[in-house]
Amino acid sequence: MNWSTTNNQEHTIERFELFDGNIPEMVLRYNPVQRSGRLERHNNHLLFFIEQTGIWGNKFLFENEYGVEIGKISFDNQQNLDGHIQIDKKKIYFKIPLNPKGDVFFVPNKFLKHNFHCTIEAENFLTTPDKKVSASQSEKYACMILGLFWYLFPESIPEANKSGVSLALH
Repeated sequence: MNWSTTNNQEHTIERFELFDGNIPEMVLRYNPVQRSGRLERHNNHLLFFIEQTGIWGNKFLFENEYGVEIGKISFDNQQNLDGHIQIDKKKIYFKIPLNPKGDVFFVPNKFLKHNFHCTIEAENFLTTPDKKVSASQSEKYACMILGLFWYLFPESIPEANKSGVSLALH
């Protein structure tokens, strides 16, 4: 798996694509001004807003367009981005080592049976152990980790609009 950035030079909205090999699996459009994101996967969409919380600003809440919390993510500290994401009673721990690649490793548990790894080529800002990660960088990583969670557990986020039209006839 690999998150890669597309050309974002002229727009406020940043666009990232998640690839499994050469196959695009998901698109993330992240708007840092409105603190929102839009994930698209196989004609399903998830619009979410991000609210930063916590004493040190190391926690983020994800809310749907109606202000209802759909999940949360917590980073252990701002020197690295290890932490956990919790959605729909599923809690997954992740590790992001300080290296130029921006790797993300999800730690197996009762919900995730195998190791899961993704490379984030969007920015290489985690290169030195003494560099503090900014809140905006943490927020961007939070959006990508939410996308990975949705990739692994698509049923866990019922707010994701299903494609197609359904009619109920009485």
